[in-house]
Amino acid sequence: MVEKYVTADGIKTRYLEEGSGPPVILLHGNSLGSSAEVYEKNIPVLARAGLHPIAYDSPGYGFSDNPKDFSDAYRGRFIVKLMDALGIQKAWIVAHSAIGRVAAPAVLDNLARFEGFVALAASPILPPLPGAGERPEAENTPPTIESTRKRLEADLYNHTLITSERLQRRHLLSSGKNFEAGLERAKAAEAQKGAPGGGVPLWKRLADAPIPKLYLFGKEDRGGSSAKRCALLAESHPHLKIHLIDHCCHLVMIDAEEEFNKRVIEFVKV
Repeated sequence: MVEKYVTADGIKTRYLEEGSGPPVILLHGNSLGSSAEVYEKNIPVLARAGLHPIAYDSPGYGFSDNPKDFSDAYRGRFIVKLMDALGIQKAWIVAHSAIGRVAAPAVLDNLARFEGFVALAASPILPPLPGAGERPEAENTPPTIESTRKRLEADLYNHTLITSERLQRRHLLSSGKNFEAGLERAKAAEAQKGAPGGGVPLWKRLADAPIPKLYLFGKEDRGGSSAKRCALLAESHPHLKIHLIDHCCHLVMIDAEEEFNKRVIEFVKV
């Protein structure tokens, strides 16, 4: 696995890659401290299976520059800009967590650029449960080691995976310019509230889109609410590939590393 940098849309972007097969873009989630590192154990396995996995730090995360535009819409457009910068004409995409609501519109607007879509614990693109909302992504005060630990404990079923190294790194990537970016994203999200909506909801647009799709979720994610929402999706779209993984919470690629690798490899190599 090689760490590299590329400039896309004027933003110095850090990414990890390995392999030379079909490109698979691995998108980390929106939570403070998220980065390409969440896929560090998966990338070598996917590469050995004949794929070309690429995980990058989104603008405002990890070691990538902060953008001027902190909106979801910009982050969606950036996916294609990064592909252009890397010379990738067409790719598979894995979208984790709330990045699903960013990646799905980008894919729907550029179907010719994508082979297939993996919704990985991406609850924003599941049917909603009455009276339930998404977990807040932003933190209003600088994170501490303890608050970082609590976030990881909520996202991992197996707490032995919260090593000192993982905890320290997550805390580092939650601080400084990345914390400032988180505040800016919260402002952008607040400004977007009340914008004209309506029409077909995003989850249904994606479910109906003419592109292969795979939904991977942990059964224990979000206290089991994600599993209930997957059941609603399966009821309305019984043809979709939806897999619920036992003893797994939100960070599926870490909590259920082998299952994640197996499902993605099978999906891409069909």
